[in-house]
Amino acid sequence: MVAIFWISHISISRRLSAFDWPTAWANLFFLFTIALTPFASTLLGEYSVLGNAWRLYCLTLMGVGAALIMLVLVVYRDRGRLIGGMSRKEFWHRLTRAGSPGVTFAILFALSLMGFRRMSFMLSWVLIPAILILARFLFTRKSSQDS
Repeated sequence: MVAIFWISHISISRRLSAFDWPTAWANLFFLFTIALTPFASTLLGEYSVLGNAWRLYCLTLMGVGAALIMLVLVVYRDRGRLIGGMSRKEFWHRLTRAGSPGVTFAILFALSLMGFRRMSFMLSWVLIPAILILARFLFTRKSSQDS
């Protein structure tokens, strides 16, 4: 999971043409949440995916997702002035991609609290790719006339 978030971080930050303090703070907050994932993963490995360790893991990844959304919003504010501009469609595509892990793990956390622990864990392999495919379908350019 850390590698996936690292790739996402690189794809967001590599487009920056300018860097400011709000971006620095959002970036640090995102990296802090990433630093919590090995702890949550260790608990998950030690105590099973069907109990509170799974819920803590979900909460951690919800935090990572929220931090990633915050980073995207900060970097792409003012129509992407820190990256040299961007279309509305691209903004929504990037925001949806950034939010997919947080939304997914919020759903999984809720399912776990409702007693569907096994289903919660099994759906983790399905929901994130489904949201990413939906984002690609809804927000990527289909032809040259979309520009």
